[in-house]
Order: sequence, then C-alpha cells, then structure tokens
Amino acid sequence: MQFIRNLTPAHISSVAAPWRRGIRWWVLITEGVIVALLGAILLLDTANAIGWVLIVTSVGLLFEALLTTAENLRAGSVERPQMMSLLRSGGALVAALIVLVGVLFRLDRTTTAAVMGVALLVTGAIEILRVLFVRPEGTSVVPSALVEGLVRVLLGILIFIMISTPEVIGVSGGLMIAAGVALIVWGVLKWQSARRRILQTQDLPPA
Repeated sequence: MQFIRNLTPAHISSVAAPWRRGIRWWVLITEGVIVALLGAILLLDTANAIGWVLIVTSVGLLFEALLTTAENLRAGSVERPQMMSLLRSGGALVAALIVLVGVLFRLDRTTTAAVMGVALLVTGAIEILRVLFVRPEGTSVVPSALVEGLVRVLLGILIFIMISTPEVIGVSGGLMIAAGVALIVWGVLKWQSARRRILQTQDLPPA
C-alpha cells in the first residue's frame, strides 16, 4: 500500500531526478543506461528517430498525467495549484493520446511531432508558472519541479529543431550517449563512496 501511495509525480521526481541531492547510485546508473540506449537509437536509427522520441515521450506524459489525476482525486479538494496541475496533465494526456495514435497509424510524422512539441512547450510553461506563482501559500519554490518544467520546454524546442533540421538528430543522439555515460560514471563514483563509508564504519573500534 505504501508503494501505491508513493506513486505520485512529486514523489517519483524527488526520488529519480538526477539533480536531486542524495539520489541513490543505482538510480543514476539505471537512468544513465536508459539515456545512453535512447541516444544510441537516435544515432543508429536516424530515419525513425523522431518516431522513437515521440513514443517514449508520449508514454512518459501519459503515465505522468494518469498519476497526477489520481493524486488530485485522492486529495479530495482542488485548489489553484491543483487546478494548474490538472490543466497541465489534461493537456499532456490529450497530446500523448493523439501522438500515440498518429505513430501507430502512421499519420503525417511532421504534424504528429508538432503536436508533441506544442504540448511540451505549453505544459512546461504551465509547470513553471505553477511553481513560481501558483504554489500553496507559505511554501517555497521546489527546484526539481522548476527544472522539470524547463526540461519540458527544452525538449519541445528540440523536437521542433529535429523537424526542421534532421541533421540535429545525430548530434542529439551523441549528446544523449555522453549524458548517459556521465550518469553511469556518477553512479559508480557514488557507489564507491558509499562503499568506502561502510568499510570505514566497520573498521571503527567499538565505543
């Protein structure tokens, strides 16, 4: 039951966001492997790269939208921050379904990608506005949520660049591979640091 209660966008972001202080080493390595694999797909399968990006992004948005909706329904009351969250998730849900249908039924790739690009820009902007101006009274800005909004906007811009300049796809793939390797190395270094702390604790004489 605790695992189900923890299935909220905020909790997942707090656990899995690479920029979060105290993130587990195995989470970093897992994320690094995923990012590197996606980068390799973009680099090796350039012709279908946009399709892969759309599928992965759509599934992520769909999952996030469903979790956000369920989280707000469990809360019982809907205030301004929750309304902004539901608006963002509703837009993401509609866009994700449109894009998945477009990819599965081989509709015009440019139009489908444009829908996703607009959805990411809009939902990212909504998230940034929510974090900065519509957060609950007395609370401070949550850096991870702000970064999430910025990442959405940047990914939306990247999709539009991929549509207009296909040559960027290979560069993006290479950058993702480099980022994935960096996350893996970071995870390994954190594992070694944690292991050294455990060994030092074991070597301490009893009090």
